[in-house]
Amino acid sequence: MVWQGTGQLAGRPYADLCNACFSAYSAWRFSREAWALYNGGLVYGLIGALIAVEWLWRVLVLKPSTGALSK
Repeated sequence: MVWQGTGQLAGRPYADLCNACFSAYSAWRFSREAWALYNGGLVYGLIGALIAVEWLWRVLVLKPSTGALSK
């Protein structure tokens, strides 16, 4: 997959649209709690995964002597 810089990956151009449609559908048909669980859980899960990957990158790839982890 190639990053296109528009919030989409090449080969999956409709992923964002599908997620938006399901989010709208869940807001319309699901209970407020189910909607919050799906939309809130998805967002916080992705942010947590991003932070974890960045931390692992800094610990495993960048060396502390480069200044990335020192200070």
